[in-house]
This record gives sequence, C-alpha cells and structure tokens, in this order.
Amino acid sequence: MSINWENIISSIIGSGIILGLLKLFFTQYIGNLFNYSLEDHKHKLSATLEEIKHQFETDLVQKRIYIEKKNIVYSELYSQLLDSYSNIRSLYGLTRSLTFEEYSKKDIENFLQKRNIVDGKIKEIIATFDENREISIDKMKKYLRMLDFQEARSTWNSFHSYYLKNELYLSSSINKSVFELKKRIHNLLLLYEQANNFPGSLSWTTDIAPLENEIDSEIEVVLNNFKTELQTIN
Repeated sequence: MSINWENIISSIIGSGIILGLLKLFFTQYIGNLFNYSLEDHKHKLSATLEEIKHQFETDLVQKRIYIEKKNIVYSELYSQLLDSYSNIRSLYGLTRSLTFEEYSKKDIENFLQKRNIVDGKIKEIIATFDENREISIDKMKKYLRMLDFQEARSTWNSFHSYYLKNELYLSSSINKSVFELKKRIHNLLLLYEQANNFPGSLSWTTDIAPLENEIDSEIEVVLNNFKTELQTIN
C-alpha cells in the first residue's frame, strides 16, 4: 500500500497547521527583533544622556572656576589701580617732608639705613656732612625724591602688567574703561616727572589739575562698574 503524500500535505495545509506554525515563527522572530532594537536604542540613549550629563557638569565646574577667577581679578585689579594712583598722587600730594634740621650725621645714616639705602650711597651722602651740612641734606633729598618716582613708576608697571595678564577676564566695557584710566594715570606720572625735572615748565592749573580731577571722577565710575558687573555674574 503506497502513501499518498500529496493528499496528506493538502490535508495539513487545509487544516491550517502550516499557517499557524508560520504565524508563530514570524511573531517570535519579529518580537525578538523588536526587543533587540528597543534594548539597543535604550542603551544608546542612556549613553548619550550620560555624555550630556558629564559635559554639563564639566561646563558647570569650568564656569564656576571662571567666575571665581573673575572675582579675584576684578578685586586685585582695582586694588592695584588704587595703589598705583595713590603712589603717583603722593608725589605732589599733601604730604609732610622732613627738614632734617635737627638730624645729626648718625641720625642721617640711621634714617637712610631704615630706607634700605645701599651703604655706598649712604657714605656718599654723609661724606661732606661735617663740612657742609646743607649740601649733604640737599643731596639726600634729591636721591630720596628720585626713589619716590621710581616707586611710583614701579607700582604703575605692576598695575599695567596685571592688567595685560588678566585682560581676558574683563568684559569689553570694563576693559575699555580700565584701559583709558590706566593711560590717563600714566600721563599724569609723565607730567609729574616733567614738573620735577623741569620746574616751571608746566602750569599746574591748566596742565595738571584738570587731569587729576578727570582721574578722580573716572575711578569712582570704574568702581561702580566693577560692583555692578560682579553682582550680575554671582
């Protein structure tokens, strides 16, 4: 007796068994494929979120460091500005100078040592003290005056150098105002040096006093601008 496979296959197809098996197969296949795709997407999304979070935290730290540095720069820059200007103004300000009328030769020597004057210069100044007191004192005053101008220029140079090194932390408006103020302070120093080296070459009323008044006013403006800007970034 021979098996009629054609009839058997026809019966199986007709009963829906093959269709059911195919449906089950494709359902499981598509389901597995979808689950894999979903897990892969979730993994990539999680990695992207972690990267964004890390970048945000890094940017936040960098911004905090920048703001802290900016605060330090503004404070130090204003401090150096005032130091420079006060040293320069004191060259012709309301200061008392010693007459040295009651100083002995030893008193002069001790005074110069306290000013950290080198021994060679001290000996040069007091060398003629016994013979001509006035010449020795005059020589000392001129030398001390020269040191005062050197100190004033040194403080301005420090201010100028600090400004250049930290210019990138300044806003455009602050940068412009500090630059202009720095330039005017330096111009005042040049006028003082001219007045000291060439007495009578300048009119205090027309050449120097107006610039002093301008600087006094601008310093107040710069200070207020510093305060306003620091309040907005903190």
